[in-house]
Amino acid sequence: MPLKVYKAGDPLIWEAVLNGDQDALAVLYRSCFDRLYEYGIRFCRDRELTRDCIQDLFIKLWANRDNLAVTTAVEPYLFTALKNLILNGLDRTMKADRREERAARMYTFEMHYDPAEMDADDGDLKRKVRISRALDQLTPRQKEGIFLRFYAGLEYADIAGIMGVSVKAAYKIIGRAMTALREHLKDTAGYLTSLLPLLILPAVLT
Repeated sequence: MPLKVYKAGDPLIWEAVLNGDQDALAVLYRSCFDRLYEYGIRFCRDRELTRDCIQDLFIKLWANRDNLAVTTAVEPYLFTALKNLILNGLDRTMKADRREERAARMYTFEMHYDPAEMDADDGDLKRKVRISRALDQLTPRQKEGIFLRFYAGLEYADIAGIMGVSVKAAYKIIGRAMTALREHLKDTAGYLTSLLPLLILPAVLT
């Protein structure tokens, strides 16, 4: 009997995983790995730890599938779970007394840009470089909010859950980030929402 072929984004993949379908698990892993890696590496800058945490996430997902609920918000769930695994991994590595204190001291969210990789004419390239430099002035929390909203394309309710804040706070974080960007780039503000997804360039998977 031929194996069922799943496609990335199939809403039934999560339910299939919970029902013990290993093919669905493999598709979910392959379709989400790059985005999870992009999110995780911006916290700890440890590529090996990030990969290990993603693998642990899917191992735990499979092992505990009988206790997980059906959800349509699969990616927000995976982002949140990965973030917790990375923070726990950093806690163990640094032997911090309390996770909250370590998170407060070490919280970071990196974004890396290479103007040479920006495919655009001279005018657009200059605008992109200016916006990328302005993004570097944001706080880590603002960078995370911008990443989740404009790169991952998540809704504010999902962003709030991932960041551990209220929906109102998520709006506030992203709103303040956009205000700061507009103040830095008054003559470029109209291009922000179209260029931001292009500027949050993937980290090199090495």
